[in-house]
Amino acid sequence: LSAMGRTLEGWMRVYNCDDKAETVGKACLKPFFKLSASTADSAQVSMIVAGNFALAYIEGEEGELLPIVVDPDAVFDQDTTLRDPIGFFEKSASIEDLVKHRHEMKASKTPCGFAAFQRTLPPGHAVTLVEVFGHATSLG
Repeated sequence: LSAMGRTLEGWMRVYNCDDKAETVGKACLKPFFKLSASTADSAQVSMIVAGNFALAYIEGEEGELLPIVVDPDAVFDQDTTLRDPIGFFEKSASIEDLVKHRHEMKASKTPCGFAAFQRTLPPGHAVTLVEVFGHATSLG
């Protein structure tokens, strides 16, 4: 079964990123996650157009989408337990560094969807981060 998981991972890809190279680049604002082809045990392979999406914003600032980190290595690095954000703490000086300077893999890998932002709050103030995940029948 573990070999099958790696095979499925080879068909995974993140689309709809703003950078020109969809496979490697900076964080996405509206990533679309999908398999590129069917995984059924069949002689016929079919394309998959449906997928999942993620987007995030700060409540009260709905016009500005936050970047979504889609490569779990950017946050966790080599911690496959996904408990300790080693990649963030050891390789990023700030959230801005994480989303603007880190090259993320967007193909042949199981993605993640972490919204990223940094804000200093005065005592007694709060901020609400809204992250929406959903399914769509196509990207268009």
